[in-house]
Amino acid sequence: MNTYTEAVMKELESVSSHYLIYEIKRAPLRGAETELSLNDSLVDDICENWSAKGLFDSDFGSDQRYRSYVRDAIIRYSQNRSRFKTIYDLGETSEAVGANA
Repeated sequence: MNTYTEAVMKELESVSSHYLIYEIKRAPLRGAETELSLNDSLVDDICENWSAKGLFDSDFGSDQRYRSYVRDAIIRYSQNRSRFKTIYDLGETSEAVGANA
């Protein structure tokens, strides 16, 4: 996993509200190239993290619809990363993320 992908993973793992996931999913697809190395492992890690926080049902990680949802959220986040990092202080502290959402 490259450094950019590791940073994106850390930032997405700091998400602690349904609202922020909703905002990420509403972000436009820009078609911009990023350094993101999107693979099943990254999707699995984010699915497990969000499930462990109670953001989704317990079967979240095993359901293909959820996996597609998370994959799309990762792509949208990556293409709009600077906006979300600025607004929600992602990757800084999980308390800051919950407080702004």
